[in-house]
Amino acid sequence: MFRRVLCVFPYRWTRSSRISFPPLGLEYVAAALRPHAERIDLVNFRHERAPSTQPFLNPETDMVCYSINWPEDLERIRDDINALPPEVLTILGGRTATEDPRHWLETCPNVDAVVCGDGEQAIAEIAESRPWSEIAGLAHRGRDGQVVFNRPRANVPLDDNLMPARELRRHAYYLTSKGVSTGIKVDQVAGSRGCPFNCKFCNFSINPWGVKRCWAPRSPESIVREIEQIDADLVFFVDDVFTHQPDRVADICDLLIAKGIRKHYIVNARLGRRPTSITRVSTG
Repeated sequence: MFRRVLCVFPYRWTRSSRISFPPLGLEYVAAALRPHAERIDLVNFRHERAPSTQPFLNPETDMVCYSINWPEDLERIRDDINALPPEVLTILGGRTATEDPRHWLETCPNVDAVVCGDGEQAIAEIAESRPWSEIAGLAHRGRDGQVVFNRPRANVPLDDNLMPARELRRHAYYLTSKGVSTGIKVDQVAGSRGCPFNCKFCNFSINPWGVKRCWAPRSPESIVREIEQIDADLVFFVDDVFTHQPDRVADICDLLIAKGIRKHYIVNARLGRRPTSITRVSTG
């Protein structure tokens, strides 16, 4: 049991930041840590003025989890990580960390391990004191100091009973335009993972090992149960393709209507061209 876990989304608000969404992946990690920590705090630096993670540490902090998702401001983030006390267990995750875990382990002596791929199962196994050699998708240092890469973790659906730790948010999230809030509260929902298609221009549906992230959906019931708990007016589905199974979309809509849930939604969809029969008409 950890005394206090600090989950950090280290990216700051910049002029290029059009909107600030909740760090959904990190909130899933925090939710997976609930049974293993006396206290969990989550800090999103898009909404903080503190110069670093240091002010959020206290003597009881014994684990820090960073979400490294985007290739921006990485030098500052590395400096922030290297300033952590060496006795604190430090775990990195996120897409950018996943793409080059060796870099983070070699340039950040304070980092104990990098979780490659989806993080909630791996972080729970770490918290359960499972031997690190048995944790799929983990990159860490061996006894000789060399970087060890465990077997990749398979892409699996999100647990229908695991909901993001929204109660840890220190600030509300609003739709913004050019840095000005519209007053419309926003949130995100993950209804599935992966993508069923193989578009040549897309590199997001393949993990860093070149393995296809197959489409893995959640049940309509769990999705609607989560939406029912959200107080935002506008909900973004982060699914790569929300409309892959029209019957499933209809089930979600039917459940929303049955429960009287009235919100606005934004989804990603893919338009497919169906073959059509063409009849030639001769006029001569």
